[in-house]
Amino acid sequence: MADVGIDDDSIDPVKSKVKQGSSVLFRLSACAVVERVKPPSRMATSS
Repeated sequence: MADVGIDDDSIDPVKSKVKQGSSVLFRLSACAVVERVKPPSRMATSS
């Protein structure tokens, strides 16, 4: 089987920052227009 999707090197840093009870959405598209894709959002932090 081939390993497809978002690689672990991209997911692992995010996993370490997500707090229990919250969530993260990764979006993967083969049809993205690179010039129109927004950069990753900064994770919201509570104070």
